[in-house]
This record gives sequence, C-alpha cells and structure tokens, in this order.
Amino acid sequence: MEQQGGVEKSVAQSLVMVGHEIRSAKKKQLITYTCSTRDLIYCASLMSLSIPKALSFEMSILNKVPNEEREAVQKIIELVTGEKIKTSEGKTFKSIEEMLKDYSKLDKELQTMKSDTSDLRDALNLKGQEADQLQKETMLAKKLANELSVQLKKELESHAATKEKAKNLIKTFESLTEDIPEDEKKETMVKVESIVKE
Repeated sequence: MEQQGGVEKSVAQSLVMVGHEIRSAKKKQLITYTCSTRDLIYCASLMSLSIPKALSFEMSILNKVPNEEREAVQKIIELVTGEKIKTSEGKTFKSIEEMLKDYSKLDKELQTMKSDTSDLRDALNLKGQEADQLQKETMLAKKLANELSVQLKKELESHAATKEKAKNLIKTFESLTEDIPEDEKKETMVKVESIVKE
C-alpha cells in the first residue's frame, strides 16, 4: 500500500485498518459494501496528490457505498483515522479524472473566494486609511480655524485699542487747543482725523 499508493507508512497503516474494519462489519452482516485493496490504493493515490484526506475517502470509498450504508462506513473511517469526514450526498464519479476535475473546480472556487476575501480586506483597509486621512484633515482644519480665531481676536482687540488711543489723542488735542482760534482748530482737527483713519 505504501509503495503503490505513494503515502507515508503511518497513512498506509491507517488505510489498512480502515479496510480491515469495513470488512469486519461486512462479515458481521452490518453492511454489504466490501472495501477492496484497489479502493484503498486509490484512496492513498488521491492523498499523495495532496487531496485532503476527507475528500480522498469520499471519492475512493464512500463514493461506492450504498446510500443507506454511507453513514456507517463514514463512522468507521472517522473512528479509525480520527479524520472528520463530510460527504457530498449523491455525488459519484466514473473516473479519477472526473473526480480530479471536480476537485480542481472546487479548488478554483476556493481560491476565488480567498482572493475575493483578500480584495475585500484590502478595500476595507483602504476605507480605513481614507477615514484616518479624513480625520487628520478635519483635525488640521479645526486647528487652523482655532489659530485664525485667536489671530482675529487679537487684531480686533488691537484695532479697538488703536481706536481708543485715537479718541484719547483727539481729546488731548482739544484740550491743548482751547486757546487756538476756531477756524485753525477745525483745520488741524480735520488733518488729525484723516491721519487717524489711515
């Protein structure tokens, strides 16, 4: 089995035990299916092609078992190998090539699903990066708005202070020019006001 099936010794021994237990169940008339050496070699050959154990058992052995006995044979395989076997009910194959095509198709679907999952993960990651960038830009905009607000407040305060100084200058000028004739006073006042407005 090890040489013909191309599998490790432990796997070959496990297959031999599966065959022995299935034949034992047949002798006890619990099932009608007989597991041949050819079936076991077929199973080993599938495993050597890196086909998962569960699928190899399904294609080489369970595929040939009558529907009403599949669960019993499946339990025997599970007990002997410790491998959980999930069958595709009603699926039979006429040849290894047909089974490999089906397996290849399933493998391509799995790869597509993995690729789609990867693309979705990348898209979500990109959306996350865009959200991070938007958050950074929002924080920067808030910071700039605060800085402009502070600067505007300072300028308004400075403008108010300048206006107050101008009023005080005019009052000082008026008090200093009390003794000057009114027409000269007006002319000088116009000049001072124009300077203050600039």
